[in-house]
Amino acid sequence: MKLITKNMENLKGKTIKDAKFVDFDKSVALVFTDNTYTIIRSFQSFEETEVDFDESPEDYVLLEAEIITKDEYKKIKLQKQLEFQEETRKGELQQLRILQKKYQTFG
Repeated sequence: MKLITKNMENLKGKTIKDAKFVDFDKSVALVFTDNTYTIIRSFQSFEETEVDFDESPEDYVLLEAEIITKDEYKKIKLQKQLEFQEETRKGELQQLRILQKKYQTFG
């Protein structure tokens, strides 16, 4: 499915297939018959409630809105975990190289 954001003009003429409150009822997910969707969220700003498009909805929101399946959600989470582990490993190796260089000068 394709995410629609930016402005209301993109929603004109679309037929809603499904609508759900998501993200602890702070947002509404609209799924359209043409295999597109949008998430409209509300949030507090000073003393006002503002409404805007969620341009990068969290994975759990997509699952809650049934835009992705549980299996897809699990795959996404696993992929993100693997990416995080790889980034952590790279950072640790960088730090190791720095420390090795630093302490070799004393040896």
